[in-house]
Amino acid sequence: MGQSDSLPVKINEDGTDQLEVKGYQVHRGRCALACLAVLLTFGLLLILLVWRKDIKMWMFYKECPLQHASKILVKDSFGVFFEEDAQEERCGPILQPKTRFFVNKRVKYVWDIETLEFTRLQCYDANIECLSFHENPDGLNMQDVNERQQKYGANFIRITMRPVYHLILKEVFRM
Repeated sequence: MGQSDSLPVKINEDGTDQLEVKGYQVHRGRCALACLAVLLTFGLLLILLVWRKDIKMWMFYKECPLQHASKILVKDSFGVFFEEDAQEERCGPILQPKTRFFVNKRVKYVWDIETLEFTRLQCYDANIECLSFHENPDGLNMQDVNERQQKYGANFIRITMRPVYHLILKEVFRM
């Protein structure tokens, strides 16, 4: 299920978080014309470009297949547009190709080489039965741990603590 240049590709068609995605690459000619238009409108065009991501993508970028895209225009089920960066990272051994992905609303979508489309990254234990935890009581080896940490990110919750004097000053000025 590849992608044509004119139609958006749908992701999660059966889910509640259905998305339509299109790929874009920077086009220098369009970028120069858009900068000229911003100058001629004394910057007022920037207001429109901030509100309407689809117009911004049309003015600065050229549509391309998703596998070659540097920017991705995402339209959610409510009709809201999001502009996301297509990123690459290496997961696993050095000989494996880089993994392409983008993140939208804190959900990571990974490029699937076989189907030529982005798919939502599944939980690391999505296809694992509880019995498999008992079969391997020592846990994962370090290579698997490193691969999963690269793929899913670090397993921690970051909590920022404000200093006590900051909280006291905030309460004093609130009175």
